Amino acid sequence: MPDLATHIALGLGVGAVINNRRIIPPLLLGTVLPDVCSRIPSILYDKVYWYAEACHTPFVMLLWCYLLSLFFKTGVRKTMFLWMYVGVIIHLVPDALQRHVAHGYFWFFPFSWYDPHGGFFWSEDSMVFVPFLAVAAVIFLITQKSARR
Repeated sequence: MPDLATHIALGLGVGAVINNRRIIPPLLLGTVLPDVCSRIPSILYDKVYWYAEACHTPFVMLLWCYLLSLFFKTGVRKTMFLWMYVGVIIHLVPDALQRHVAHGYFWFFPFSWYDPHGGFFWSEDSMVFVPFLAVAAVIFLITQKSARR
């Protein structure tokens, strides 16, 4: 089910529930961060696949969120770190529920190679829901803009 549009829509949904505009950017960054850190290097240079795949784990993403939070002012670093990592978890939980042809995601890396995926659906199954999620995301953004006025 989870593709990038699904991850972003889930992040927007959580942001709508929390109803705090300031957390939306780091939350959305966190929802795409595991794919950005793992997929893009693998696409650009396939020999880094297993190294980049480690970026799709909670522990390594914790390090990435920490490093990225250092780019912000001292007063907001903790908030940025927290909401980026919440976004990462929003990303990883649906990923853990999907089926995989070979291996899944090693959530406990570097401590274990255990793959706790649920196997409830294939990753391409979300294509049916993407139009609805896209409409929901647009409605959310419009209502957020009108609420600011």
